Amino acid sequence: MSNERIPKGVFIGIQAVGMTINGNLQRRILRMLEKFKHYFAKISSACFHMQQSSRHVTSPRTIKVRLRNPVLDIVASGSGKNWKTLMNSVEQKVIAQLKDRKASAFNS
Repeated sequence: MSNERIPKGVFIGIQAVGMTINGNLQRRILRMLEKFKHYFAKISSACFHMQQSSRHVTSPRTIKVRLRNPVLDIVASGSGKNWKTLMNSVEQKVIAQLKDRKASAFNS
């Protein structure tokens, strides 16, 4: 991954099972992190577990995303056939959780 685009202070863990992460997926992961930081600036770690399997015909690809900081832990996952659609779906799930947590923090 290109170090100049990795957000400062964020530990990024990527686990790829049954596949290789290409440049497009790397860039997509970094864009996701940039979007997440708009909603919650203090992300200490982001873990991505991506798996591709020929055994699951209807949903051969799976992604799990976990964001952490000292007081927050957000997890979202999804499975499907197309990486682009799948990553967009998981990104929206994470953003929805970040918005909910942010709204809850202000209402407390």
